Amino acid sequence: MDGAIVFITDLADQVVALPLIAAIAFVLLAQGWPRGAGAWIGAAVLTFAAVLFAKLVFITCGFWLSGTGINSPSGHAASGALLGGGLAATFGAGRAATIIVALFVGALIGATRLYWEVHTLAEVAVGVVLGTLGGMMTHALAGVPVYRPRALGLIVAAIAVIATLHGRHLPAESAIRDLAGLFRLALPICQPTTRAFSAMAPPGPPT
Repeated sequence: MDGAIVFITDLADQVVALPLIAAIAFVLLAQGWPRGAGAWIGAAVLTFAAVLFAKLVFITCGFWLSGTGINSPSGHAASGALLGGGLAATFGAGRAATIIVALFVGALIGATRLYWEVHTLAEVAVGVVLGTLGGMMTHALAGVPVYRPRALGLIVAAIAVIATLHGRHLPAESAIRDLAGLFRLALPICQPTTRAFSAMAPPGPPT
């Protein structure tokens, strides 16, 4: 069972999610839908920027925000929700369906993070919300598809990315922790909790 959970959680690791988003955008562009490709890239940039900002705020100022139960929002949950909602929007799903798919995929990935005790429920919830907003943004920016995207190209691109990169891990959390340390030096009033930093290297699969 642990192997299956590791497989699922690694699907939303940034080392897979970022190239997968780029590959989908490239396929949409090649298939003649530049607006759809731009929607993927734009929504992804804004979503991951929001996740980064949230992580920096909560890690750096964890002392003042410790009552929220959030020390590092889940980037994996955000990635999952963004990918799920974005793909639903790409294939012409309505706004409600896009939200439902984003929430489902984000919750599935989030459950794996809870299983490994990498994040709290509140941290997963923040990630799911941010990723779902990203999926909704993809839907809004892409508009109504001018054609039905050819699924075969998207499937081939997704399989190629996953087969090549799945199981690898981007040391994003370590880099964010280091950056948060620099901010802490600049903002002495913000003192991170011990858990905020220990959560960056939890037992279980690498984050």
